[in-house]
Parts: sequence; structure tokens; C-alpha cells
Amino acid sequence: MRFRPYQPSDAEFCNSLVETNMETYFEAEGIIWDRQRYESELLKGFVRIVLWNEEDIGFYHLSKKDPHVYIHLIQIAADYQNQGIGSRVMQQIEADTMGMNIQEIKLSVLKKNPARQLNERLGYQIEEDRGSKLLMSKQIQVNQRIF
Repeated sequence: MRFRPYQPSDAEFCNSLVETNMETYFEAEGIIWDRQRYESELLKGFVRIVLWNEEDIGFYHLSKKDPHVYIHLIQIAADYQNQGIGSRVMQQIEADTMGMNIQEIKLSVLKKNPARQLNERLGYQIEEDRGSKLLMSKQIQVNQRIF
């Protein structure tokens, strides 16, 4: 597995992956995905495409919001889920944030999403209950800059 920088030509891949992976969650919560808005958000953040055998299989999207980094999304294609890739992506995110002079990583997760258990297993704790979502965070140490 390796990671490469996001290119604007990846917008369709990212949007399609979100729609495919999150369709049932979005329907259950009444969320309408705005492709154009998200495409512009991708350009503002730190995004990496996840590759497996040189095939694009996922991505992650971060932004720095002092004093923390916020994980907007992590998406892995269904055929590659439940194989430890999500854990490896989370480890990469922590490595990416080293040296950014931040104190923690935050993310929101839908309560019914299995990613919640992964986040808890990796040391993320519930900071706030937001109805159908949970805000989770993890304290980190820093050493290297990405922004």
C-alpha cells in the first residue's frame, strides 16, 4: 500500500467512493451529498489517495484547525475493507500530522458506522455526542510538517 497526492482529476473517484460507501447512512440520516461543494473542499484540505498494487482504492481528507487536525473523511473501496487497510491509513494520518504543532486529531463518525469501533480501538475517545454522529479525538505528539 502506498499514498499519493490528490489531483483535481481525482474528484470524481473521491465523490463516487463517498456516495457508494455512505449511501445507506446518508439515506438513513436524510443527508444529501453535494458533489460540487465537496470537490471545492478537497482543494482546501490535505488529501491523499490510497493505492494498492497501483490501483486507487481509497482516500483520506484532512485539514488543520489549530490546535488540532480534523479528519473530514476516510474512504476505502468495499472490496478492500476489513483487511487492516483502515488501521494503516489511520497510522499514516498520525505520521502525517507529526511536527504540525498540534495537540490532537479530531473526527466525526456516524454512530452506526463500523468505523467507530476502529477509531475506539486506535485510541480515539468520544468528545461529544451530536445526535447521529460522535465527535471523537485523540491526543498526539508531533514531529514533522505537512501543511
